[in-house]
Amino acid sequence: MFDLLPVAPDSAFACSKKGVYTFILCFLAWVVLGGILLLTYGNLPLFKWVHTHHFHLGDIFFRFYTAIGTAVVIIPVLLALFWYRYRNRYFLLLVISTQIGSLLINQAMKFAFAHARPVALYGDEPWFHYINGEVLHRAHSFPSGHTAGAFAFAFLLSLLSRSLSVLKAILLCVAALLVAYSRMYLGQHFFTDIYVGSIEGVVVCTAVLLAFYKAGYCRFI
Repeated sequence: MFDLLPVAPDSAFACSKKGVYTFILCFLAWVVLGGILLLTYGNLPLFKWVHTHHFHLGDIFFRFYTAIGTAVVIIPVLLALFWYRYRNRYFLLLVISTQIGSLLINQAMKFAFAHARPVALYGDEPWFHYINGEVLHRAHSFPSGHTAGAFAFAFLLSLLSRSLSVLKAILLCVAALLVAYSRMYLGQHFFTDIYVGSIEGVVVCTAVLLAFYKAGYCRFI
């Protein structure tokens, strides 16, 4: 779909059109479905449904899985790709731009809206589920930074893969959605937080790629 310039032939930043288009279609399907769910059921009922359907293995799994949306996982993976495959200064700049850009925009929105977290509003309700060892934040709920990071990460990985199959593209989108689900399951975010966070992640990643294209650092093929 595009290359980063200048690059050696064996390190070209090219991707699978079919895989990328599949990821985009899956993401758009989520945006439509999520919007319908939000309009039909509302923010709190959706959060409550996810949060109250808990089980022991889920408590353990989602506590660790949610880290996929953080720099602790994202940065090492992207740096490994840089070291073992691309070794291209424009790729490194792309990685930094997408991750730092997403983080800065997310933090700006969090402080601008200053929404309370679920535990601050409903922590005393009998249905609220506390998971042993999970530290619950009380402020700056909107939007979800983990979800934004996960979707930006998944979208970028879909673009970086030269042989991304339809199945792998779907799995990347599902993996990002599971991070979003984990944020509600753990009681950290409402549905609107993860919904907007997912859109933010993909939009920021797309904006950075378009900026690279306009600056002449990459070409679409």
